[in-house]
Amino acid sequence: MGLSIVVITFSHRSTMTQDFTLAQILSGDTQALGQAIALVAKASRQTPPQLQQAITSQWLEPAWQQLDPRLKPLIDKLRPECEQWLCADEATYLDNRHPARRLFERIHYHLNRWYPRASKPSQQFYDRFAQAVDSPDQASLHAFVDWADSDAQRAAMLSARLVETEAGQMRLIAIECQVVQALNEHLAHRLFPQDSADQLDAVLKSELQHNLSTTTGDEAPFWKLWQKLLPRLGQVFGDGQNLPDDQWLYSQIPSLIGELERSLELPLSNPALYRLWTEQLCQALMLAIQKKSQPLSILEPLPYPEGYSQTGTRITPSLLQQSQSLEVGNWLVFETEAAPIRTLLAHKNTAAGQLLLVDQAGRKIMSKSLKDMALSLSTGIARPLPEFSLRPNIEPLLSKLVAQAHKLLQQQQAIYEVQARQAAEAAERAMQEQLELRHAAARKALAEARALAEEKERRAVEAAHLREQQRLAKLADAEARRLAAIATVNQLRVGAWMELEEPPGQVRRCKLSVILGNSGKYIFVDQLGRKLAELQREPLIELLQQDRLRLLRQGGDFEDQLAKVIRGLRKDTHS
Repeated sequence: MGLSIVVITFSHRSTMTQDFTLAQILSGDTQALGQAIALVAKASRQTPPQLQQAITSQWLEPAWQQLDPRLKPLIDKLRPECEQWLCADEATYLDNRHPARRLFERIHYHLNRWYPRASKPSQQFYDRFAQAVDSPDQASLHAFVDWADSDAQRAAMLSARLVETEAGQMRLIAIECQVVQALNEHLAHRLFPQDSADQLDAVLKSELQHNLSTTTGDEAPFWKLWQKLLPRLGQVFGDGQNLPDDQWLYSQIPSLIGELERSLELPLSNPALYRLWTEQLCQALMLAIQKKSQPLSILEPLPYPEGYSQTGTRITPSLLQQSQSLEVGNWLVFETEAAPIRTLLAHKNTAAGQLLLVDQAGRKIMSKSLKDMALSLSTGIARPLPEFSLRPNIEPLLSKLVAQAHKLLQQQQAIYEVQARQAAEAAERAMQEQLELRHAAARKALAEARALAEEKERRAVEAAHLREQQRLAKLADAEARRLAAIATVNQLRVGAWMELEEPPGQVRRCKLSVILGNSGKYIFVDQLGRKLAELQREPLIELLQQDRLRLLRQGGDFEDQLAKVIRGLRKDTHS
C-alpha cells in the first residue's frame, strides 16, 4: 500500500510590507513615516490627516507654553492655522529647513522674548502680531516676522547706545556700593558723635566715592588711608554695651587724630567741608580720651543705591559662578508678583560686578550686581529663558508613533501566524483522516510499541527510585555513623584504649594519652608510652566513621586517674 503525503503551505509575508525604524524616519524617509501614520490611524479609527493633526498639536504645545500668558487670546487664533499648515506635509516633521517649520520657529523666537510693558514699542509689537493673526495666512505671518526682524535690529542699536551711556553710571554705582559696604561694615550699629554722623553721608562717603572714581588701584591714597582708619574708628566710641579699654584709647586716638590731619593734605573734592568735618571728629576723639560726655548716637547703616542690596548673605563660589557664567546676549526670565519679565543681558561689567538688562525693544529694565543675580538664580526668581527648537520635541512623538506601529505589526504578525497554524492544523486533520483508514494496523503496532515503551519507562523509573532509596539509605547510614563517631569523640577520656588501622591494613593498639582542648588535638601512645599518632578532631571522627579506629575500653575519669597516681606515690613512699 503506497503512502500519499499532502503538503500544504501558507504564506503571510505578502501582507506585511511595512518595514521601518525610528532612525530611518528621522533621517528623512517620509514614505516610512507615512506608512507608520497610516497603520496607527487605521488601528485607532482615524484618518491619517486627523492623526497628523493630533501629533502636530502635541508637537507645538511646549512652544505655546513658553510664551507670556497674556498672548493667549492671540495664540488661540493662531494655533489652528499653524497646526494646519505644519501637518499638511509629512516632511515638516523631518526637515529642519522646511519653509513652514522655519516660519513657525521665527514667529516663536520673537514671541518668546516679548512681555507686556507700559511702553510704546511693547504695545506696537502686540498690535502688529494681533493684526497678523486676524487673517493668519502664511503671507501675513511672513510680513509680521520680517517686521519683527527689522525691529530687533533697531532694538540692538538702541541697546548698544544704552550700554555706552550706562557703562559709566554702572562704575559709579559699583564704587558707591563699595564705599557703603566699607562704612557699614565698620561703623553701622556703633556709637558715633552726633555732629559727625549727620554729615557722614554728605562728606566722608562723598569724598571716598570721588577718590575712587578719579583714581584707580594704588593711586587712591585717600581710600587706602580710610580703609586703615575705619576699623579703629568704629571701636573708639563702643557699641552702647561694651566700652573700649582706656589703654587702647590712649594708644589709638593720638594716631587716629594724626592720620585724620594727614588726610587733609590729600586731593579732595570739597576741602573746606571735609576740613570742618574732620575737625569736629578730632574734637570728639579728644573728648573721648578725656572721658568727657558728648552727644553720641547709634549709626544706622547707609542705604545702598536703588536696585542693589547687601543682605549679609554669604554667596558661595558655586552660586556666584552662575551669574559670572552669564554672557551678553543671554535671555533671562524674572518671576515677579505681577507676571514674568523677559530680559536680555545687554552688558556685563565684570570689573564693577554689574549687569545691565534690557527688554525686547532694547530699553533698560534694570541693573543688577553679580551677587544679586546669583541670589536671584539660586532662589528661582530668575532663570535662563530656554531656547526652543522643534526637532527635540518631535523625536519623542515619532518614537511613540513608531512603537505603536511596531506593536500593531506584531499583533498582525500574531494573527497571521494563528491563521497559518489553523490552516496547517486543518490540512493535518484531513491528511490524518485519509491515513487513518489505511494504517489501522500501523496505529495498533505503534500503540503496542508505545505500551512497551511505557512499561520500559515505568521499570526504569522504579529502578531509579530504588537506586535513590538506596542512595538515601547510605547517606542516612553515613550520617548515623558520623553522629556516633562524634558522640564517641565527645565521650573520649584520657586513658581510653583504641584499635587504630593506620595506614589501612595495619592494625595497632594505642592509648589516648593527651587531649588538647584549645587546639583540638588528640595524642595516642603505644603500650610502651611512645607517641603513636597525633590527630585533629575532624580526622579522628572520620577514622571512627570509617571503622578504622575502634574504641576497646574507655579511660577512667580524671579523679580516678588522679587517685591512681596518688596511690602509686604512697606505695613508693612506704617502700
